[in-house]
Amino acid sequence: MINNWHVPRNKRKLYPIVPALSAFSLQNIGDIWVKDLNRQLDFEEILEEKGLKRKGPRRNQKGGGARTYEAWVSSLGLTFEETDSKKTRLTMTGDALVNGESPVPIMTKQLMHFQYPSPYSLRSRVQINKRFKIRPFRFLIKLLLDKRLSSDKTDGKPYLTKSEIGCIVSLEAENESRTCFDQIVLRLLEFRKKGYDALAQGFEEDVPSTNTGIRTREATIKALEDNANTFINYLEYSQLVVRDEPSKPIYIPDNRIEDAKAIIADGTAIKTFNQNNPYWKENFQRHYGLLPGQNRDNRRFDEEKVTENMIVDRMVRNEFLSIARKQPVSDITTALIELVSSRTGIHVKQVEIILDSFRVDSFSLFETSYIDMAFSGKEFASEFEHATLDVFQRLGFMTQHVGTQARNPDIYVESPDHFAGIIDNKAYHVFSILHDYELKMINSYIPAFQKKHDNLSFFMYIAGGFGKNYDSQVQKIAFLTGVNGCGIKASDLMRLLRKHQEQPIHQQQLKSLFECNRLITTSDILSL
Repeated sequence: MINNWHVPRNKRKLYPIVPALSAFSLQNIGDIWVKDLNRQLDFEEILEEKGLKRKGPRRNQKGGGARTYEAWVSSLGLTFEETDSKKTRLTMTGDALVNGESPVPIMTKQLMHFQYPSPYSLRSRVQINKRFKIRPFRFLIKLLLDKRLSSDKTDGKPYLTKSEIGCIVSLEAENESRTCFDQIVLRLLEFRKKGYDALAQGFEEDVPSTNTGIRTREATIKALEDNANTFINYLEYSQLVVRDEPSKPIYIPDNRIEDAKAIIADGTAIKTFNQNNPYWKENFQRHYGLLPGQNRDNRRFDEEKVTENMIVDRMVRNEFLSIARKQPVSDITTALIELVSSRTGIHVKQVEIILDSFRVDSFSLFETSYIDMAFSGKEFASEFEHATLDVFQRLGFMTQHVGTQARNPDIYVESPDHFAGIIDNKAYHVFSILHDYELKMINSYIPAFQKKHDNLSFFMYIAGGFGKNYDSQVQKIAFLTGVNGCGIKASDLMRLLRKHQEQPIHQQQLKSLFECNRLITTSDILSL
């Protein structure tokens, strides 16, 4: 039995949820998943092929990795099993995701309604303690709105650390009563004073590993903090919370406080169910998977047969979603159709017909993935760089990935208007030009590219966020080198690209923007 909050941890972040669900739908929807080992092993191969699961020799041939992914999409209310037929189906929310609806608002709703107990928490392979009757993500948001948890560390905003979530909240927050909530606030304040001494002696005996049993105190704390970090990663996907660096606390940014308050005040409650009802699991999942404004899922699948055309349609859509996650797609081009055709083996004409009717917000998929990469540290640094190449190509630049060579920035770009720039991607929550970065730009990057390109016009840093002194740091480099510079948040670069796709921005306007010698702001982009 698991004696703390828990979520599947096959993926520590949520951004691959749409392609993973699409792959699962391609392989399994309308068929029986349980006990079909060959189907589970085939699903693992699809996950590896799409880069959603790390390739490598499997320790066994029992399909455990695939079952963890199935638990993941089920736990979030995206699939359900029909009680009578045992066939797996998409919930209405799951169906909306694979049909291209914007994922962030949908998954935010799913997170805020994720609860214990549930069919997931009561699974025989999971078994989260029944003392928990709570919506954990919602509870965290409520804590982050409580002024008692504020501090100068976050400019007076309430905050939570992964240690606090792991060692206090995930163990002791059992329900959503006012008494429980206030007790957790008091325990958090005690933890901030005493640190790990606030934990009871021998507390590790109450939180054993499901694999190895009772661990040391230190190992237990680390496991709880790792688990808490997954909860934080999930919340970050919703964009309701941020943290300035991976090791820093989370808090709700000013522009999302009203959204967070609205969630807490929505009047919903934990869903109850009767386990004696043979349809309780299906009923729960169907209800959990409703879209906003829907009251019931009355779909019937009695007569539905999976035809060859349906399979082909799923294959094309699955491949398209996989591509759209990695690069911005604004139009269904001949090159895109041919790429999908080559990867699926389906004739280009058939691919064109399917994609022509597939009305999907593909940019939102890429945008979500790109912003997540910008906060990923080293984990997806390479993917972040390659995605940036695609972004600047869409902005009309010739691009070159030069970061594989020593003493180079990540990217060189050149405009058809005969000006050029160098770009360094920094997958940090808060990036500042520290002395080492400053020396590289002043002594290596700019001189080297000025020698090769006499039209070098700007240098740029792209990151998840920037430090308070960034403007003065950029201006110092510009003063010493004679080359102007800027910085731009990944989220603002996505705004710039979206605006360019709606109405092309002239290259000279981009040149002026990139030479501003400060951090580019949202208002700068909106004024173009």
